[in-house]
Amino acid sequence: MGIKSVVRRRLENHRIKKAHKRQLDTIRQHIAASKENIAPLSAAQDEEAKAYWQRFGFDIKTDWHRFFYAMTGRWTPQYITNSVFYRYIQDSLNDRRITSAWSDKAYLDRFVNAARTPRCVVRNTSGRLSNESFELISPEEAESIMNRYDALVVKPALFTSKGNGVRLIKKPYDFKAVDREYKSNYVIQLPITQHKDMAQLNSSSVNTIRVNSVLLDGKAEIMSCFVKVGKQGEFADNSGHERYFIGIDPQTGKYMDYCIDHDLNKYTSIPSGFNFAGQPVPNFDQLKETVAKAHACIPHFAFAFWDVCVEADGNATIIEANLDTPNIIVAQATGFPFLGEQTEQIMRYYQTHRK
Repeated sequence: MGIKSVVRRRLENHRIKKAHKRQLDTIRQHIAASKENIAPLSAAQDEEAKAYWQRFGFDIKTDWHRFFYAMTGRWTPQYITNSVFYRYIQDSLNDRRITSAWSDKAYLDRFVNAARTPRCVVRNTSGRLSNESFELISPEEAESIMNRYDALVVKPALFTSKGNGVRLIKKPYDFKAVDREYKSNYVIQLPITQHKDMAQLNSSSVNTIRVNSVLLDGKAEIMSCFVKVGKQGEFADNSGHERYFIGIDPQTGKYMDYCIDHDLNKYTSIPSGFNFAGQPVPNFDQLKETVAKAHACIPHFAFAFWDVCVEADGNATIIEANLDTPNIIVAQATGFPFLGEQTEQIMRYYQTHRK
């Protein structure tokens, strides 16, 4: 990995940590400013949460439990704190030395070839161009390939989050301009048409589902999931602050009856006016099967955090594999503990495999 790539990775990690710290500060501010709305835990709840995590060697504060209980209306001692997950659990179960390489969008269709992925027609990998079949090509050949299609999606292949740099482009194409803008490590893909039910959330953006999965004991399972609703008029569902997150019951595949924004404010409606409460994610069982197949392709990692689109034909497409620093705050504020029903299994595994 070159010096520029190392610097970009460190800057991106720093930015992600700052974003998560802001959300943690927001939780504290919500509690401090809304004591009349966020009731304290009962003595029994406080004791239950502390005892639960002490079983695994962690002494925790229960501010998180108090906030998530107030947000979701669901009591469980299994809500996990930032410090426990990021400092201990993630590093013990995922080898972070290799997450960047395995998250490279240029290789997504090879790494998770048991699942559907976006069709990638041009790849820039460390400045070297290749086509869909990984055959080396020239800039002129890249532009010729692009001109076969009316619209394309360009996105960085490494060190990205929140949809940064994802752009829909249309003919006429200027490959040299694209290359100057993105410089290195980017992909050019065919656009995806999302399912009509997903488009009801916001028609301008591809509204992807973040599915958090765990691979233990020879089986991949869904821990938690939520849908990301883009800002109206924007193409990427992660761009800007005016986006919403709606929790999904990982067992039933139905939306929760509320959503939250980037600042963890709670709403019962979204700008499109679509009444999402209790509505099912289309073909959710097939989506879960797709994620399980995809995770089985990358057994280096016990945890994977997928962005998944339900396409117009009802089939799930893996848009992106995220293997580091997931947003556990949004996952839990939208309805369920981040580690889900697998919390006990994961924590027992951690006890025997911690580094």
